[in-house]
Formats: sequence, structure tokens, C-alpha cells
Amino acid sequence: MQTIDLLLLIMRVVAMCFFIIEALQIMIYSGTSRIYRSFGGIQLLMGGGFLLTIISEYFSSTPLVYVGHLNLLWNLTVPAIVVMLYELLKGKRMKKRYVFLNFVFFILFFLVYSVNNNQDFLDIVKYLTLTYSTIATISLQLMMMKKLKHHDVVSEKRAYMWFVIVMWVMYVALLGRFVVSFVDYQLARLIIIPILIAVYAVVSFLLRHGLLDFHSLQREEVVDDFWGDVIPTTIPADKRPTDEAETLEDEDNTPTEQNEYVQEQLLFFGNLARQLNELMESKQLYLNPDLTVAALSTELGTNRTYVSNLINQFLRTTFSAYVNAYRVKHAKNLLLETDDTIEDIFQASGFQSRTTFWRAFAQEVGCTPKEFRRKAMMEEMEE
Repeated sequence: MQTIDLLLLIMRVVAMCFFIIEALQIMIYSGTSRIYRSFGGIQLLMGGGFLLTIISEYFSSTPLVYVGHLNLLWNLTVPAIVVMLYELLKGKRMKKRYVFLNFVFFILFFLVYSVNNNQDFLDIVKYLTLTYSTIATISLQLMMMKKLKHHDVVSEKRAYMWFVIVMWVMYVALLGRFVVSFVDYQLARLIIIPILIAVYAVVSFLLRHGLLDFHSLQREEVVDDFWGDVIPTTIPADKRPTDEAETLEDEDNTPTEQNEYVQEQLLFFGNLARQLNELMESKQLYLNPDLTVAALSTELGTNRTYVSNLINQFLRTTFSAYVNAYRVKHAKNLLLETDDTIEDIFQASGFQSRTTFWRAFAQEVGCTPKEFRRKAMMEEMEE
């Protein structure tokens, strides 16, 4: 075996171990998060691809899978990544019929190639896959730009910035893999593998640290049927009622299992809301300008899904509005008790920009900070 072949084998073994171990860690860490499960599934597919490649090219005189079939299996990561990025950007599940449409053509490509192993067909599929990923990436970029117009909080803008970087780097990595498949140089393959490992390692880091969190990212949802619409729910997956429990009240008007379950959920989220409010007051977490749902759930010692659902659906507000309400309250006390400038006060209250502070203050109090301080001083003089 030549030196470059040995290095390529070592890199493939390293990549296989990395993706499989990362997939298992992500799935264990994920809890009920669909985003983590999706990303873990993609990594597991990547690890399986490297495993099949190693077995096929190095340890079998008769390859277990055709090279073309293996390349088509690799292509399944493309729609999987697109669906994951869409759900990450929108903060909700893609409808199952759209997920099906994303994957169906790649599955058909694999089946057609199984019947007729035509190299020309394989080349056409490579071009089609590259075209699909290009159109999908540009579409996601346009969607992101549209959403960004409605967000001016620095932490949210930073999350969108990371999203753009992740999206385009993953696209470039895919493009590089396709280029390598056309060139077929061993040295080029040796270069692209560590790039793939680095890209996926960075995405794992960003997800785990909440840097791709758009505040509704972790909301769990259920679907009524294959072609149905998405129905949001605050109910944890392991406590959702079964078909037998979904019954109406009986003739004696006794409480049904469903009503008992609803009461249980109200009690659960009511207690969680009380704990969250006490935590915000005692530790003054809102003073952290980079506070995220992930950080808040860690402080509370619970799953970020519950915290997101608690704020968005139980408290009927958004994460930004919830935290800003505490920041405005803190700013009001500073305006009344100190002579600090507005600049110093908004920074001391956890706001990241003067514009965000003024808008949040006006929405909460009904006037600007200067007007609030002036009215307070006039009332004090009158007394």
C-alpha cells in the first residue's frame, strides 16, 4: 500500500470514528430536540458512509456496494442538511410532505441506478444534486434576509450571522466533495476529509452552546397525519395522551383523563414559571446581554424545550419580551434612584443597544426613559 493510500485509510478511519461518536453524543444530548436528532442522524449517515467506503475499498476483494451506490448514499446527506437548516431557520418542523419531496428524488436516483448501472446517469445525478443544493442554499439565504428585517437584537443578529456562515461553509464542503468526486485524485480526497470533520465539529459546537438559537428553535410539534399540518404543543412527547385517553366526558360528568392531563400540565408549567421568575429575580440573569434560552434552561436545570414552550405558549410572550420586561424594570429603578446617564443605564440593565432599550422601554412604560425620569422628578417636586 502506498503512503498516500495509507494516509487516506487513516483519515477515513478517523472520520468514521468522529462522525459515529459525535452522532451518538448528539442524540444522547438531544433529549426531545428535533434539531439535535436531525443533525445526529446526518452525522450517523456520514459515519456509515465512511465505514462502507473503508470496507468496500480496503477489506473486500468483491466490494460490498458499488461505488455508484455509495456515492448516491452520500448524496442523501444533501436533502437532510437542507431540511435541518430550514427547520433551524424557521424554528419549526418542515411539513412531512415537503420532507418527503426533498428526499423522494434522491431515493429514486438510487433505485434507478440499481436497475441500470450507467455511469452517464451517475454524472447527471451529480449535477442535479449540485443544482439542488445551490438553489436550496440561495433560497435559505433569501429567507434569512427576510427574517432578519424583523430582528434588531444583537444576540439574534449574531445567531443569524452564525447561521449564514454555517450554511455557506456546509455548501462549500458539499461542493468540494462533488469536485473531488469528479477529479478523483487521492490527494484531493485526503484534503477534503479533514475539512468535513472541521465543518461538522464547528456546527456541533455552535448548536450545543446555543449560538444558533432563534428563541423558538427547540419547540416540539406533532403532526396529525402524513399530509397534515403541523400542530404546536406544549406537551412533552413522553406524556402525550394516548388514543384511549382522548375521550369526552362521560355521562356522569366526571373528569376525564384528558382534563386531568391538562390540569397536570398547567400545574407543571405553573410551577416552572414560578421557579423561572424567582431565578430571574434572585440571580438577575437578565443583566447578561448575551442571555439565551439555552443558558436560561441550564440555570433552571431543565430542558430548553420546556423553557421555550413555557415562555412562548404558557406565558404567551417571546423570549426577548420576557427578558426585556425585567431589564426595563431594572432600568426604571436606576432612572429613579441614580443620576446615571441613559447610556450607562441601558448598559447596566442588560440591553445591547440604545435603540433596543428605547423601544422596549416605550412599549413597556408608554414613554421614553427621559420622559419617565422627568415626570418622576416633577411629581417629587410637587410633593
